[in-house]
Amino acid sequence: MTPAPITGTRDGGALWNSLEAVFLHLAHGIIRRPLTTVIAWAVLAVSGVGLAIFGVTGEGLFDRVNSGAPLAADSDSAVADQIIEEGAGASQSVTMAVSGVDLDDRDKLAQIVGPIADIR
Repeated sequence: MTPAPITGTRDGGALWNSLEAVFLHLAHGIIRRPLTTVIAWAVLAVSGVGLAIFGVTGEGLFDRVNSGAPLAADSDSAVADQIIEEGAGASQSVTMAVSGVDLDDRDKLAQIVGPIADIR
């Protein structure tokens, strides 16, 4: 059974008419062979996942991902790593959560930082 032709065009010039013809041809092909369309999309999806995981050169996605040190030596995280490494000799770890405190107030800041400096 042949699908009914789709009629009606927009007066948008030659470019619109050529794009419309391309998509009409594509739509007719999908309507005629829906199983082929589904299989083609499945093959594309599996190929894309395979390329992402295994890579083209054999180095897969998880081989390229690392959790190493930051690459920029002057970044904030690199400075934090350096501070942590310098204090690595200490055997004690302190975690503190501060909430509801205005850190612009110098007196409050001194009350918070003072005990921390004593621990170090």
